[in-house]
Amino acid sequence: TTSPEGVAVVRQTQDQVVEMSCEFYDYPEVEALVTWFTDDLELEEDEMTVYVGDTTARSTVSVVLGMMSGNFQIRCSVEYAGYGTIVSDTAVISVLESVSLSAVSTKVGYNEIVEIFGTIPLLGSHIYHNYHWSVNGVSVLEQDHTHNDTYLTSHLRWPILQSSTITLTVMNSGRLTRKSVSVEAYGIRSLEVEGRVEPGTSADLVCVIDGSTQPSDVYWYYNTERHAATYTTHTPTETRSVFSLQNITPDNYGHYTCVAGFPDRPTVFKRIPVVPLGACALPQVPHGSFGTNYLNDGARATVTCSASYAPLETSKSVLCEGGRLVGDTPVCVRAAREGAVVEDDVKVVMLILVTCVLIVVMCALLISLVLWNKKRFKIRRNALNKLYTPSQNPDEEDPKTKEDLENPIESRSGNSYDFDIEQKITWTRHK
Repeated sequence: TTSPEGVAVVRQTQDQVVEMSCEFYDYPEVEALVTWFTDDLELEEDEMTVYVGDTTARSTVSVVLGMMSGNFQIRCSVEYAGYGTIVSDTAVISVLESVSLSAVSTKVGYNEIVEIFGTIPLLGSHIYHNYHWSVNGVSVLEQDHTHNDTYLTSHLRWPILQSSTITLTVMNSGRLTRKSVSVEAYGIRSLEVEGRVEPGTSADLVCVIDGSTQPSDVYWYYNTERHAATYTTHTPTETRSVFSLQNITPDNYGHYTCVAGFPDRPTVFKRIPVVPLGACALPQVPHGSFGTNYLNDGARATVTCSASYAPLETSKSVLCEGGRLVGDTPVCVRAAREGAVVEDDVKVVMLILVTCVLIVVMCALLISLVLWNKKRFKIRRNALNKLYTPSQNPDEEDPKTKEDLENPIESRSGNSYDFDIEQKITWTRHK
């Protein structure tokens, strides 16, 4: 009998050892050979077989877990020499990994949710261990957990406002285990205006980007126009980018956007309106315009759409009240007004007309070429007929001969023939 028959072990180190023993019948006058195997690989027993009774002996072996994981069979085999009898018994060792953590991502945007999974071995006891989560040393509650006969998996979802250390602490049979994972928060923590936004004054737009990894590029947008930062500074935990506005005029009012690009993660951005106190910055409308960048308190603006576009009836204008825009943002959609020809339709008609004209011109050229070749062929055929048709009376001069001699073929037909062919025609006629 091999004992223990089944054992579950949580791996802590690579040199961790599991002790196994095997008891079997033995007699002094009978030689018993004991061999240990694990997954058909032979193991060396720790000590010689010892008697534990008049007819009972015991063999022990130490199994080093090493890099093993999962279930392994340990088999004790006893062969009685001279009898040809072999008996064996098998036990199972389940090697479980220790407490472990895994994160969906260890680089999370500012104020985004980090997802962490903690795996705790149960050792087949179905008893939940005493465990809890903490973020930067502050205890937090898990969202849910699942389990089977071997492991319990705890799920934590937590918003990240700064780079944090998340720890899972497990207490099992008086033994304390802690596993931690570091999560780097990156993104634009804040975008603020330092100074008063009034005509003739100056102000700085300050963009604070979290994360120990510096952005590869930081730039700004004024509405849809891209601009470089006035200056950018870096510290081990954040990046500050500043865009300065000097001698502010109404042309400077509008939306400003700070954009931070990274080589190993998505680009982040944040937008802020820059207008006098109580005023409202107007949004950008694709295929349309308000004619101004901002509205004073109590003012209203109506969008004007470009050609081929029209505003939706439900959202044509917005109102500024106390620094907030009231009403749906206007939208310009493609629309052909009844009874009017839009610009795209004119382009299509012109394209069709030009195509038709080109087809007519090509047909005319083709017909002219066919007629010209037909006339040329007819002239050549007449010349050959004259060449091979003899005169009715050899002594009588052919009335056409004189005309032919006086008017060579090349002058009447407009074509240039080879000189030798012309001489042959003249000589044959005289003959």
